[in-house]
Amino acid sequence: MRTTLDARLQQAAFDALKGRKGSVVMLDPSTGQVLALVSSPSFDPNDLSPATFNERLQHDSPLLNRALMGLYPPGSIVKPLMAALALDQKQSPVFDCPGEGITAGSGNQPIRDSQYYAYKRQGRVWPGHGRIGLREAVVKSSNVYFAQLGMLLGPDVLNQAALEWRIGQRWILRKSSVGAPLQTVAGNFPALKSGQLAKIAQVSFGQGELLVTPFHMAMAMSALAGKGVCWEPSLLMDEPARPLNPWFGADSANAVIGMMRDVVRSGTATAADVPGLSVAGKTGTAQNPSGKDHSWFVCMAPAEQARIVLVVLVEEGGYGSQAALPVAVSLLKLAKNLGYFRSAGGG
Repeated sequence: MRTTLDARLQQAAFDALKGRKGSVVMLDPSTGQVLALVSSPSFDPNDLSPATFNERLQHDSPLLNRALMGLYPPGSIVKPLMAALALDQKQSPVFDCPGEGITAGSGNQPIRDSQYYAYKRQGRVWPGHGRIGLREAVVKSSNVYFAQLGMLLGPDVLNQAALEWRIGQRWILRKSSVGAPLQTVAGNFPALKSGQLAKIAQVSFGQGELLVTPFHMAMAMSALAGKGVCWEPSLLMDEPARPLNPWFGADSANAVIGMMRDVVRSGTATAADVPGLSVAGKTGTAQNPSGKDHSWFVCMAPAEQARIVLVVLVEEGGYGSQAALPVAVSLLKLAKNLGYFRSAGGG
């Protein structure tokens, strides 16, 4: 019985996290095969003295597989999915995104872009993005834009999308005739209703009650990379590949991949522009009610015909470009050196 995991990618991913709380998921989007599945920190099975182990359990939760069992707000990495949904609904609006933000419903806190707070810390006034369209909103990662987009699409469209994206379902990586299967926990998407403008706006830029596992986001990126279709995940080489129902239309997926390519060329992820490799990606900074923001980075390469989808989460890592992105870049470079991209498009 051979697994799909690449020990070289596994070790490199674990090393790149440097003991920080986080996870790495790498998939082949054309087959659903899992190439790397890493949760950090781990523990030394040779050092299980009660005092040491109990302290680690309380502080780091090393027994929690964060890739499969950790639930986190996705933050801005949900924006490519929202963009594809909008295009499937024949919507590509232009919205005004003022510096002071917008209020979704009366009596709620303003929704603002991250630049507002960066400017405020410097004693300056953020002028806003002004009037921008869908592509620019993805590249600039505008919360204000996507909040308005979600309210335009409405609760029925968003609720249906959550079903089609399988947010409330578990992913089974390995079935078992004896014992429990290896699977993820289910994510959470609130049942949205008309008039719940604040709740609709929040989930539309990846916050509020929306929670996902890193593995789920890898499957979502696989659907984009697969021109709308993802494949059942697999950990065994001899398992046949099985496509799932489409998440997006092919034209919408292609358009969003182009937007994510622009994120790497000129947006928040320019550090992921690996020489000789066409990378499409998206950074994410997810608000954490109990501490520092979580750091996300999702990407696919080569953008035109992806051989690898990669998701990195660093708990309380701050901006996605600061903590998660460098981990991804190191793994993309290794995968390139290992020959994963030789028969596909490059840069």
